[in-house]
Amino acid sequence: MKSKNPSYPSSLVGMLGRSSLSDEELRLLRRKAWREQGLLIVHPYDARLTPNETWILRQIAERLYGGTLS
Repeated sequence: MKSKNPSYPSSLVGMLGRSSLSDEELRLLRRKAWREQGLLIVHPYDARLTPNETWILRQIAERLYGGTLS
């Protein structure tokens, strides 16, 4: 039986490994990255975003990096 959500290997996993940080620790890390470096780390389907914000993020990402593989 094939999985409906196949896992795709990432070249970064080999270099970085899996994160052992909790959700709260990751949230704080993202906050620190924004405040100290102006680096925004956000999933385009974050439940806190409006549909319009999601659309805007996807448009920016696709313009800068191309479309997704899925």
